[in-house]
Amino acid sequence: ELRLVFSESLNLAFSKLKLSDASGNEVALGPLALDPKDDKTLLAPLTATLPVGDYTVDWTAVSADGHKTTGTYTFKVAQ
Repeated sequence: ELRLVFSESLNLAFSKLKLSDASGNEVALGPLALDPKDDKTLLAPLTATLPVGDYTVDWTAVSADGHKTTGTYTFKVAQ
């Protein structure tokens, strides 16, 4: 799973996450959820094991008070 931790409680209905491979193809994720023990943590289940390669995560988080933030980060899956 992808686990993104924020400094404020999140509004799940308006928060989004997209995972893309190095070619820009979107990678399927399961439904987003909040961690039941911490509503500041957004969870995105992976539907399959990621192959070796580079990935980009684009996210939008809307806090419980309505503030919207966006960001991007990359990571690599190695052998």
